[in-house]
Amino acid sequence: MNALVLVCGNVFDGISDSLTGPAEILVKDNMIAEIGHSVERPPEARVIDLSERTVSPDLSTPTFTSP
Repeated sequence: MNALVLVCGNVFDGISDSLTGPAEILVKDNMIAEIGHSVERPPEARVIDLSERTVSPDLSTPTFTSP
């Protein structure tokens, strides 16, 4: 399994009127599996620290912005 955890400062989900965060996004096999304050971290997961960024996950590629 291919796993990635994005540690985000804020998340824009496209639904809420405001940013949420801090948050984590678990990506398994190139699909978002979980978004939450703290997500499952499989032992093989690569962790990327984006804690000073705002992340906007979409259907194709997560987008990162500078503060």
